[in-house]
Amino acid sequence: MAVTKIIPLHARKGTSALNSLSDRIDYIEDEKKTEQGKFISSYMCAPETAAEEFLLSRQQYVLKHTDKVKNGKEVIAYQIIQSFKPGEISPEKANELGYELAMRFTKGKHAFVVSTHTDKEHIHNHIIYNAVDLNADRKFRDFLRSGRAVQKLSDIICLENGLSVIEPKWKQEKKQAEKQEAKKTEQTGDTIHFLIDVERKLSEKGKGYAGWAKTFNAKEMAKTVLFLQENKIESYQSLCEITDQAEEKYNAIRTEIKRREESLDTISALRNQIITYVKTKDVYAEYRKHGYSKSYLENHRSEIELHKAAKRYFDEMGLEKLPRVKTLNEDFQKILEEKRALYREYKSVKDKMKNFEIARKNVETILEIDRKKPKQKQQKREKPTL
Repeated sequence: MAVTKIIPLHARKGTSALNSLSDRIDYIEDEKKTEQGKFISSYMCAPETAAEEFLLSRQQYVLKHTDKVKNGKEVIAYQIIQSFKPGEISPEKANELGYELAMRFTKGKHAFVVSTHTDKEHIHNHIIYNAVDLNADRKFRDFLRSGRAVQKLSDIICLENGLSVIEPKWKQEKKQAEKQEAKKTEQTGDTIHFLIDVERKLSEKGKGYAGWAKTFNAKEMAKTVLFLQENKIESYQSLCEITDQAEEKYNAIRTEIKRREESLDTISALRNQIITYVKTKDVYAEYRKHGYSKSYLENHRSEIELHKAAKRYFDEMGLEKLPRVKTLNEDFQKILEEKRALYREYKSVKDKMKNFEIARKNVETILEIDRKKPKQKQQKREKPTL
């Protein structure tokens, strides 16, 4: 599926905003292009009066936000063009997917009209949505790479419905060149043709696609194809290597976090024992002065036992001189900051690893790859704590 960039619609010079918008909407609703208006749908407006309704919202916005209205070339609506591969989709289905694209992109906050044109070899949609939202509180702002965002969403919807993703001409030419080069070097379909194979497998599901999609999450599969494209992964082997590297990095960070946790536990225990030892020092000194009297022991058993336990702890650690509590506190804080920094990296690496693991699993499902792994006990992953 190919989608153009988002086209902002302005009032033409010497023409009112109403006439400019009406002309554009009349064009996309042309009966000759839509089989007598059969393939037109809309959301929160009537196709016949969409221009008037859009501009009424604009007037309400102006009344609410006089301070935000600027003189100049104001955007009154936006247009998206969505095209499909010839012979692959019916006009009814195309209009349905155009409606879904508009609804998901605007999140149902803007009125829109979807018109499906059948006058050309490739069926395509024209979507015009109001720049002002339904409550007349906000205006849509064309953001950086908004066209790419629509393209990605459109591709996901397309793949979810078992349709082809039409690539720009330059990408098609690049893949063709890579395919010819692969033939020269006798590469197999598991290398440079990897993405092509994945997309083809999805599109070849045909009538059985609906049943297949119930077994395997179609949305996840669609996202996987785009994930592979965005990360420039061109072979299954490459995907496995990157996934393994992500897992290794994840495990290495977990090990480092566990080392920090053990150090923190050790410092905390030592600090507590030192504090206890100091607090009970005078009582134990008196106990010695009384010649280790049984009666004195009975009256101060708790303090004496704690003092002895602390002394045994120091002996087991081989401490000849006790560190200062202040020094331990400083060490504790330093290691704690290291752990927190590692934990932030841990969360990022974990998310990345999971994305690659999901992608690998989905690709294996799509291409029906059986990845044999040695049977071994896998340790349960424990989430580090802060």
